[in-house]
Amino acid sequence: MSKWKILTQILKEDGQTTTVHGLPNILRTKNLFLKFMWTISLISSCGACCFLITTSIMSFLDWEVVTKIDFVTEKIGINDILNNSVFDSSSVANQRRIGFSKHLLISEEREKFGMKINESIISCYFNKKKCYLDLDFEYHYDNMHSNCIKFNSGKKTELKKASKPGLINGLQMEIYVDEPSENSLSTASGLYLIVHNNSQESHFPEGFTVPVGKQVNIAVQREFISKKARPYSECTQNLDSVNAFDSDLYRTIIQSGKPYRREMCYDLCLQEIIIEKCKCQDLLSIKFLNFKYCTNVSELECNMKEYGNFYAQNIHESCASKCPLECNTFKYPVNLAYLDYPTDEYSKFLMNDSKIASKFENLTQITYQNLKKNMVFLNIFYDGINLKKIEEVEKFYFIDLVAKIGGTMALFLGISFLSFVELFDIAFKIISIFFKYK
Repeated sequence: MSKWKILTQILKEDGQTTTVHGLPNILRTKNLFLKFMWTISLISSCGACCFLITTSIMSFLDWEVVTKIDFVTEKIGINDILNNSVFDSSSVANQRRIGFSKHLLISEEREKFGMKINESIISCYFNKKKCYLDLDFEYHYDNMHSNCIKFNSGKKTELKKASKPGLINGLQMEIYVDEPSENSLSTASGLYLIVHNNSQESHFPEGFTVPVGKQVNIAVQREFISKKARPYSECTQNLDSVNAFDSDLYRTIIQSGKPYRREMCYDLCLQEIIIEKCKCQDLLSIKFLNFKYCTNVSELECNMKEYGNFYAQNIHESCASKCPLECNTFKYPVNLAYLDYPTDEYSKFLMNDSKIASKFENLTQITYQNLKKNMVFLNIFYDGINLKKIEEVEKFYFIDLVAKIGGTMALFLGISFLSFVELFDIAFKIISIFFKYK
């Protein structure tokens, strides 16, 4: 028997016993009509099978995710920092606009602007215990708001942890806010607060404003957001080393010792443009070393022009390639409730406070109306013990793709994994014949 007849016989015999539905019927039946019917059915099933498998593969390669939200009960141990900034006549933002910012860059002069820890904080309690102002607070200089005060940084003493949630458990502070002076350009009086994790730098414009003459109850929630890394999103994992991302802006932030955040990188992106066009850097953005600030009229005009042009365009298109998106972020949404403060009766108690008395030249000036214009009570506490976890998970895992393909092939053709072993068996027989009749 010739080689080709043997091969034909092998294919026919194996075709009649294969587990692939339809093919054995085509080979066995002698009726032309039935043979035609089985052929059309097999071709149609193959076409539908290929279409659905292709659709499944394309869906998998879309790298889609679903958002999973969990509320996890945890012991409150997140160490949050409260940053306070006062809007007053010392605001660098106001001075900068008219070009008088140069003298503010001298470190010895900075303490003259903004809040004073021992003068501005009238009373402070954390977890019902009195605060130690010199240990629990420190200054944090910010070009937008000049001197700010930072609570619970952990640099002078151990980090404080909230023991339980609730209105009376947390940080309570009475703060005296100086009124803007006669020559001030400020349009409002109050505080600017940022609540954030102690491992992160505060970053304007995060935060919120607080008016004077109010008790502000600030209920803090906790959110942990975790995005899937590439190819599911544009975020990049493990942005904590210099070589994690190839970008000068990214490396500048990491080398400064600050935790990386894309908002900070976008500020540097703006700064890079202003330095290139104006030969100086913007006062309110993150500082590049070895470049002077824009101070004279022509520099400030150039600065403001580039600042406006930058935010008039799509920032993402301009800077995303230089500024990777981090995958994991911690956020602290807040709910604010306002009460009238101080009451008429409580103001009589405040009038006898030595710190408040030192603010006035004459004791007769300490009136209810003046206290109302200058005092604010902050009550900052956790809203609950639950941590809200917002996590992206794969919509289709690889195992789901395998299961879909296998299910589709079994449904339309009756093919299982062992059917592929049959193909190997046929191939082995064919190769053996060729070697035998070589």
